[in-house]
Amino acid sequence: MRIAHFLIICLLGNISLNAQKAFTIDEAIEYTIKNSNQIKLNRIGIEMAEKDIKEYYVLGLPKINGKLDYQHFLEIPVSFVPAEFFGGPPGQFSELQFGLSNTLVGGLSMNTLLFDGSFFTGIRAQKLYRELTSRSIDQTSYEIRKNVTEAYVNVLLTEENIEVIDKNLQNLNESITETRAYYDNGFVEKLDVDRLELSYDNLLAQKKSLERLATLGRNVLKFQMYYPMEEEVLLTQSLDDIVDQVLMVDEKANDEIDYNKLPEYQTILLGEQLNDINLKATRNSRYPSIYGFANYQQQLQRNNLFDSDAPGFTPISIVGLTLNVPIYNGGEVAIKEQKIKLDMEKTSIQKNDFERAVDLQIMNAYQQYLNAKENMYSAKRQEALAEDIYDITMIKYKEGVGSSLETRQAERELYTAQQQYMQALFELVSSKVALDVSTGDINENPY
Repeated sequence: MRIAHFLIICLLGNISLNAQKAFTIDEAIEYTIKNSNQIKLNRIGIEMAEKDIKEYYVLGLPKINGKLDYQHFLEIPVSFVPAEFFGGPPGQFSELQFGLSNTLVGGLSMNTLLFDGSFFTGIRAQKLYRELTSRSIDQTSYEIRKNVTEAYVNVLLTEENIEVIDKNLQNLNESITETRAYYDNGFVEKLDVDRLELSYDNLLAQKKSLERLATLGRNVLKFQMYYPMEEEVLLTQSLDDIVDQVLMVDEKANDEIDYNKLPEYQTILLGEQLNDINLKATRNSRYPSIYGFANYQQQLQRNNLFDSDAPGFTPISIVGLTLNVPIYNGGEVAIKEQKIKLDMEKTSIQKNDFERAVDLQIMNAYQQYLNAKENMYSAKRQEALAEDIYDITMIKYKEGVGSSLETRQAERELYTAQQQYMQALFELVSSKVALDVSTGDINENPY
């Protein structure tokens, strides 16, 4: 019985371990890209664009149709011919019936496009549309990297903050124990014990609040990753590793900006190419188009359809060309050209505005990164100083040469410095992500 219980516990333990997956930031991003519903929708859009290309291409291929036509004349049509053809008086007509009661015709027909300039430019436009659709995956991946990175770092910072509070709680608990012993021996007032216990309770409440925030942060991360909400997710990358990567930044302010890294810029360039193709297609619509056709039939005419002694099938075959020559369209093509040229001018202006906006965004993002890095170093120094002051103040207090007011002031300054350092770390990572987004390096730089 105990063996069975042991096996069940092991099995449940394995299930629990298998349900948890561990991720670095890059692994979390890869997982998200693989499972993102938006990425899946974008891929469906690309497949639809592929089908559109094939559907358009089919328009230029030969079309072959088969036909079977059967007619039975209940009354054979009557034709009137001059009676004098048959020896009758002039001016009169005789009734004649031409044809047989049953007609059976079977045949094949083929039509094909031989030349149409706008058709071939249309194929190029369809291929560009497919490429434009594929850019949506780049844009979505771009946003995924930003969102997952920020959510991942937010969880790490919150949990790091909890660890700092745990350390403070441990120190406070030791101080409470010592101060209570001093109080029992009459060396300090009860107010000193109460003050420390109040600080402990406040820190404990703050820790519980952060634990709830950490749970919310993990839920946000799992939502961003399309990860099952009911399962646990383990984060294997440490905050120190991420900060080290963030601090490894080249001097980007003087680098030449590569707009091609930005998916929005690629979309603008594709828009320019589409405008060029639309203009060519519109101009090509002035040229003639040529279609070819061919028909082949076998015709059977009999009064008795199944009379084998009657004449059999007779062939009919036709081939030909159709030439369509545009002569006058009321100025429609000229108006279309003017509209396309206006679109081209509009796209050029938008491209220039985008480049200027990117230049400004990169400069601002770089300055914000530098400020965040300096603030982080400053906050780190302040935290170290506040911790030293707190330690010295506590030593003086325990030796009876310091006041409780000094210890409380040092305690507040330490907690404030710790919070400022955590906030500085968050702003540093956020500014680095914003810098990589502005330069298009979010797809290249690991964290």
